[in-house]
Amino acid sequence: MDQLDRDGDIPAIFEELHHLRARQTALLDQVVELRVRLDRSERLLDAVGSLWSELRISEALPTSSSDDWLPVEETQGVVSTSGDLHDAVRTLVRIGFGDDGCVGLVVCTLLDERTLEVRTHHGFPQQAIRAFSVMDLDERVPVADAIRSGAAVWLRDFDDLHLRYPHITRPESRAQSGAALPIVVDGRCVGAVGVWFPYPQPFDVVTRSHLIAVTAALGALLHRDPQAPLRPVRP
Repeated sequence: MDQLDRDGDIPAIFEELHHLRARQTALLDQVVELRVRLDRSERLLDAVGSLWSELRISEALPTSSSDDWLPVEETQGVVSTSGDLHDAVRTLVRIGFGDDGCVGLVVCTLLDERTLEVRTHHGFPQQAIRAFSVMDLDERVPVADAIRSGAAVWLRDFDDLHLRYPHITRPESRAQSGAALPIVVDGRCVGAVGVWFPYPQPFDVVTRSHLIAVTAALGALLHRDPQAPLRPVRP
């Protein structure tokens, strides 16, 4: 030890450790800064996507209307009298959205604080559902975003879909617009509803209110059984 100290090796080692720790701290600061920038970029991307969609809608793109959808009261009645969640979803897809219809509807619920599961669906290919049958709540998909934020996600046309979720959109897909809405039961978010349409949707006040009512009715159906969110129902 005396020999090492005389040679100056130990002070050099401590100095090197000090430099490494300083560099580690600087790198951690850079990681934090990058995360902040990424978060800002994602919010900006969402804002740009919404603005772009509004511009596209204002150019009189052909859109689907909610005028011929089943009235809210009848829709709520369809859901409340359904035998189970899957029956309600199947009926909504078949008759709830008028002649234009919808491509499909999916109901997801939380298995735990970090895990989301597809409870039931109608209108989606099985391979698509299998890919997202169980997912982490951090997954970048509309239903997970709706649960994390506690707010609805409105995707007015395919450009909006592709800009915000390029990894799950395909040009050949029938889904040209969509929405994801959080399901709230007793003040607690227990899942989300995702609904997709074959044409662009303006998602005006009337359309949004209608979809919020549909989501609330499905939430009430889930509430009939307090354990429902924990017991998957397969179609």
